[in-house]
Amino acid sequence: MADASLRDVTGHWKGQFYFTALEGYESVPGAPANIDQMIEQLKKTPADMELKLETDRSWAIDLEGMMPLDLRSVDMMIKEPKSPEEASIHLFKGPEQGLVNIGPITMAEEGESGLFEVKAVRCQDAKGEMLVGDFLLEMAVQGAKVKLTGNYTLYREESAEPELPSSEPETQAQTEAPTAAPTEAPTEPPAPAPTEKPTEAPAETPTEPILEVEEPEELDFLWIYSTNDPNTLPDGAVELADMNRILGAWKVLYVFDVDGDIIRYLGRLYLEAGQNSIQVRVDPAQVEYGEGWKADTSGDYTLDGKWNNGALMSASISGNLVVNTFYFHSKWEYGVGEFMMPSGEKGRVYLVRP
Repeated sequence: MADASLRDVTGHWKGQFYFTALEGYESVPGAPANIDQMIEQLKKTPADMELKLETDRSWAIDLEGMMPLDLRSVDMMIKEPKSPEEASIHLFKGPEQGLVNIGPITMAEEGESGLFEVKAVRCQDAKGEMLVGDFLLEMAVQGAKVKLTGNYTLYREESAEPELPSSEPETQAQTEAPTAAPTEAPTEPPAPAPTEKPTEAPAETPTEPILEVEEPEELDFLWIYSTNDPNTLPDGAVELADMNRILGAWKVLYVFDVDGDIIRYLGRLYLEAGQNSIQVRVDPAQVEYGEGWKADTSGDYTLDGKWNNGALMSASISGNLVVNTFYFHSKWEYGVGEFMMPSGEKGRVYLVRP
């Protein structure tokens, strides 16, 4: 569809994303020994993708699932551009001959150079208008250079909301003829715009405790392995600072480094509110000592805990568990903390649930 105009590609697009390569993740500190098998499984599982293209050429990409990404054009801006090209490098280009491009954009991550580029072509099938394209992201993760590639097929989302006006300069040449002005004045004045940003978490974050979760798998924790700093909220995340928001069931992964040997435990963790306290129950499922996962028959155990300024602190004869970060991101909830054994050995703790 070579004759596409700007209006033809702007809007809300949703569909499926397919990973084609995830390179370098085996070098990320703390990556599991079977990371290659986990990546192969991830490549077989399509992820939900949303792309928003605005008339001012800004854009937003949300990739959900086990490797969520939340990317915005405003985050790619060069703060002190030295040329008109640098001033607009974060905006999407096109459509030219039906093609839309984001980037290539060079990024700086942890002192390493990165690269981001998205290509799309507008076409149509029996289901409707489509954007079909490729995705490339190269970045540094905890000192390791990783590369993520994929392709996607997105369909236009119909919306009852009116289209927002473009914020492009009025002097820019228009590609379409202007529509006729209305002949009658509106009968009601427009509603005033809100003057403050909302302070509450997005409406899609759950408000009732999740009472049960499915059997945990390594793949559930792949994304949180690859975050630069597990204790820092990623872009687009919402902190869960209310105790009632973290109650219920979680998938849990413990990772211990004992003299260079990595020991990991998978299981479920349950948080139940008591009177001025939180009871923690851990139900182990599997353990891995470097020779593959095996059933963990040690049995469940409980810890007495409390909620302290957004952190879970608990203790028992089995050890001390502290989860100091809880947040919501891309329709999943996460917790990150530490477990200390009675012997003094410490391990990382990761919580996830959809």
